[in-house]
Amino acid sequence: MQSEGGKGQQELCSTRQHLYRQLSKLVYPHQLERIKSGDQLEETMPVEKGRAIINVFDVQRYGEIKHERTKFFFLDVFRSFSDICMQGYQHNPLKARAFRLKETGDGFISAIGYPFLVDDPHSLADHAVETALIMFREFNAEVERFGYGNPIKGAMGLAFNSVQGTFQSSDIKSYDLFGDALIQAYRYEELRKLPAIEHIIHDHALSLGMSFYNILIVQEVIYNSLKPEYKALFRAIDLREIGYVIRVDIDARYVYVHVLP
Repeated sequence: MQSEGGKGQQELCSTRQHLYRQLSKLVYPHQLERIKSGDQLEETMPVEKGRAIINVFDVQRYGEIKHERTKFFFLDVFRSFSDICMQGYQHNPLKARAFRLKETGDGFISAIGYPFLVDDPHSLADHAVETALIMFREFNAEVERFGYGNPIKGAMGLAFNSVQGTFQSSDIKSYDLFGDALIQAYRYEELRKLPAIEHIIHDHALSLGMSFYNILIVQEVIYNSLKPEYKALFRAIDLREIGYVIRVDIDARYVYVHVLP
């Protein structure tokens, strides 16, 4: 017969295991280990200034998708993207393919190079484009599994600039990023909706035999840093020819677009 003390110890152990499993859904493994070692939560992720490539993903014409399992489709897509981000995850130093920043209903935002390092920081642009292409392949696979009657395509905008980590000051101290890279990446993804650019992209896709297509738009500084085989994927759009200035990136002369099935 188990003693009261032994039973209480077993319940305490079970409670700790349950708490650990639940906390592992909120923070990374290295954060749990550091917290167990006595560190404060705010010490477990970088908060200094840095630079990164931000990837903003969105689904084109999201509002036109009418299906009872739409919510589950997006959950599957974002789960796949999160798994991609976690490829190669390690700590001391912190590394992973990308950092999953947030989900936004029909969108997914990730960061390349901060707060997680990549294997080769000298090829950050190549790494970011490679990751984007992997995400598009997984997205297409999830679309096929979804089995929707009409094509579903996505779009990504990539921008490189300053970022900084922060823990929110409210009672629930979740980790977040802010900085110019996020502002610019949002804008680059949205450029596909600008009529002049939308027309150029559409004509370019038709010339490649595509009526429906995923869209990847990258900033000039990213394009200029790519290896030749990745540069060859993109079509340049001269912003001066269409009389457009990107307000959050006023020095940009070109944007670069890749369309893919």
